[in-house]
Amino acid sequence: MNAGTEGITVNRVTFHFGKNGLPERIILPEELDSNDLLAAPGQWNIADETGRKLEVVMDAESEMEVRRKKDHTSVKFHALKLSGDDTLSMTVRYTLYDDGAVFAEPFLVGTVCHPPKLSKLELVLPLALKQYSRIRFAMPYRPKTVDGKLIQTSAPERELVPGDDRIVKDGIFPQIGLYVCSEKGPAFYAEIFMESDGSAAGKNADTCSSVLWKDGNPTLSWNFQSRPDAPVCGPWQWRNRFGFVIAPAPRERRYPPFAMYHYFDNFQRYPTDQALQAVADSGADVLIIHENWRTDIQNGGIPLDRKRLKEVVDFAHSRNIRVALYMRGSEPSVDENHLDWFSEVLTPGFDGLYMDYGGPFGFKRPASEFYPGGSIRFRHHHNLAQLRRDTVERTGIVLSHTGPMYSAIGMTGNLIDGYVSGEGERGLLLRSRFDHAYYSMAAVCSGTLWSAAFPEYGSKEIVPFLAATGQYPHVPLGTQFKSCSLSHPPVPGINDAPFAPLWRLWQLMKGKEDLAVFNDYNSYGVFPKQENVSHYMMISGTERAVCIYGNFSKEPVKVDPAVFWEKTSFPAEGKKITLCMDLKAVPWDGKTPFELPGLGVAAICIGDADFAAYERPWPALCEQGKKYLETVEEQKRLRKCPAEADNYFLRIKVPDIALSYENSMVLDLYDNRFVLGEVMEDGSFRKLGYLGSKGFQKEETKQEEFVMNGEESPWIDLKAILGSGTKNLAVWSLHRGDLYYVNTPFYSFIQAELGTKEGKADYMIQFMNELEDDRAFLHFTVKIR
Repeated sequence: MNAGTEGITVNRVTFHFGKNGLPERIILPEELDSNDLLAAPGQWNIADETGRKLEVVMDAESEMEVRRKKDHTSVKFHALKLSGDDTLSMTVRYTLYDDGAVFAEPFLVGTVCHPPKLSKLELVLPLALKQYSRIRFAMPYRPKTVDGKLIQTSAPERELVPGDDRIVKDGIFPQIGLYVCSEKGPAFYAEIFMESDGSAAGKNADTCSSVLWKDGNPTLSWNFQSRPDAPVCGPWQWRNRFGFVIAPAPRERRYPPFAMYHYFDNFQRYPTDQALQAVADSGADVLIIHENWRTDIQNGGIPLDRKRLKEVVDFAHSRNIRVALYMRGSEPSVDENHLDWFSEVLTPGFDGLYMDYGGPFGFKRPASEFYPGGSIRFRHHHNLAQLRRDTVERTGIVLSHTGPMYSAIGMTGNLIDGYVSGEGERGLLLRSRFDHAYYSMAAVCSGTLWSAAFPEYGSKEIVPFLAATGQYPHVPLGTQFKSCSLSHPPVPGINDAPFAPLWRLWQLMKGKEDLAVFNDYNSYGVFPKQENVSHYMMISGTERAVCIYGNFSKEPVKVDPAVFWEKTSFPAEGKKITLCMDLKAVPWDGKTPFELPGLGVAAICIGDADFAAYERPWPALCEQGKKYLETVEEQKRLRKCPAEADNYFLRIKVPDIALSYENSMVLDLYDNRFVLGEVMEDGSFRKLGYLGSKGFQKEETKQEEFVMNGEESPWIDLKAILGSGTKNLAVWSLHRGDLYYVNTPFYSFIQAELGTKEGKADYMIQFMNELEDDRAFLHFTVKIR
């Protein structure tokens, strides 16, 4: 096999290599017109101290070796020469995994102990992107430390567009991730990463890197020797590891979207029997239990209550519900103990893992002689992704959350069953269809939505976006932190209402596996183009096809249900056609347009399905749920102010946490200043001042004046600030933290106690998702004579 001519295909992308040991062409699949991702072959720019260029060449003694292994192809370039200097040579080894991850390991070596100086050692990759209609790219930084707050405070630039040049003068940028859409519709994601930061001569100041755009095309450059230098002693020994994940939008998924609840309660650590019964009655497929399931919330498999966990798992299994337990991708029980606890508490091949800290940036290796600048262990992260899949087995499930530091490594080739977006993307998933596809990484793998952090992600407005991407939500149950957007109903039947119609449509494919998928971003010519209407079709063999439609408009639209079946392999001719909408399944001809309500969803099913299950009534709300709604109504009443009084006094409190989170995370979570303001008639917020440990003040509170967890402010005389009248107030929470989160709206963790006399609370206002539409605000009204 000659990798230079025939190429090697992984994840439907074909790599061809040149004689310098670098990719010469990277050919995208047919739906992307078989375009070459490279504008020119990859190249080495190597020069001696005089500036003379040293070409990397394959001479008579060099060779390229290609070997096929179990799950990857190995390509090795032996003894590549540097023309003009017979003391230097290079080897390059590639590992191309079937899942689409490609790793390259170059090694430059010398043969003399007093080596010649090099003035340049640069790897250049010119990309060809100018023909594509829309591009968004992200560049994360190389973290200085790795701790608990990394997933929350990381600050990659994610809103970059063509023309946004980036230059790192003393350092090597670790990764670029490009989300690319073609004019016709299909999309792909291209990630190129570089593990190590060090220079060839061992001095970080000798390095630089850049992304420079010209005429719509970016050129990526990593220069590991930017000025004349040599090792202090001994021969040249420079190594690194770089690589690619090129992911065309997938055309298959292992399972249809699930109906899934995510239980995270730090005060009732396991769901009650009533909650479990309600989960089962709802028709759920998956129950996730967050970190509260285990004694050490950061690591390992020792349950807080082994007996109760077994009861929960046994009940779920008796109703054919999978259980996925929280873990961290970087925890020692994965890295060192290889998840040996999984089969002790769950069933491989059925149950699964919910992985927090699921990206490679949690694996930072310190500087050493091997990697003088240290490294981010992208390859190691990929190895652990394979381990997790092997542990849960092919038919188990793995869901992965990375936070803003996204990487597609370990996300492709069915290594996971869902990427979890939505926690680091405040409101962005509702901004546009393109933004939703980008932040949910729809071109990489099937997605899931973390709907717990932001009230807007639990609204009806998000539903068409989920329908368009086949992305299923983590419907949250329980209280992780009190009086904030991470406090939710303890049982189903309340915050799942917006998603329930879509769940029922997805469950027309319940029990099916290895589905073909066609939608608006992985193909073209399959569906008629309609403004505000999305299409997501799943096909199970030759038996059944379900096409789900979403309406992005708040007004009804007429949907053209035509499908151009010749673009698929599905034999639709002669099969039964059913329109499913509003829990009614009616015969349809597959041609007549139908009206889809504003923000509504519907499906056309071709073939037989269990329509009785689709049409069954919603289950009644259980007693625990009814009591919760009584609390919501009481809080709604209190927000409007129970009575007019001569004065009102305010005290804010921040409830303490119940679990042993690491210090870095706790200090970051509560590093917030609180702004008191008045909500005007037009909805604007007029700042009055700041609330802190000293009470009310006009000047901005300093960090030492913040009200932290378990603390409270003094009583504050509101009449002295506001005067008389009806005042609609709000407390706005702003994060003081580092980088991305400086002075940005953050979780409202506060409770507001109000009383007509100083020192005595008559009632308390707490944050509730049902009553607030922004996680950073707590609203209430006072009436002062």
